[in-house]
Amino acid sequence: MRRGFTLIEVFIALLVVSVGVGGVIALVSQTSSFMSNASSQLTAMFLAQEGVEIARNIRDSNFLTIHNGGSIQWDNGLTGCASSTAGCEADYTNAVLTLQDRFLNFANGFYSYSSGVATQLKRKIFVDGAGDTRTVSVQVTWQERGRTHTVAGATSLYNWLTPTP
Repeated sequence: MRRGFTLIEVFIALLVVSVGVGGVIALVSQTSSFMSNASSQLTAMFLAQEGVEIARNIRDSNFLTIHNGGSIQWDNGLTGCASSTAGCEADYTNAVLTLQDRFLNFANGFYSYSSGVATQLKRKIFVDGAGDTRTVSVQVTWQERGRTHTVAGATSLYNWLTPTP
């Protein structure tokens, strides 16, 4: 009866254990990478939706001003951001879209351009169309691990104060 292991058996056992440990480390690393990308993508989707809502809020504020006797156009603050431009930016502290190209900042759970910690996220808002319809498209981009990622959203805004025949 043999006692102990031969040198070959020890090397084979170490090889099997190291392959198993290496596989677990690779799996954990890949999962961590996917989770980080998924988190950034979810944040970008919310920021794209927020960009659409900001444009809608500007339009609705114009309607309230018109309803209260103000003399402005329904698309006031939405013009000048056509897709042929570099894009506009806005957050909820702005009443109009402005031609800028800055990174968003993060502070107290909110993204804005005014204060906070700089992020890798850029939001561009484009408004196209004429007459009683405007198409709002929003593009959020960010860099992660040397790759550029993009999320986009779009909607149509209508001048519902002017009835169509």
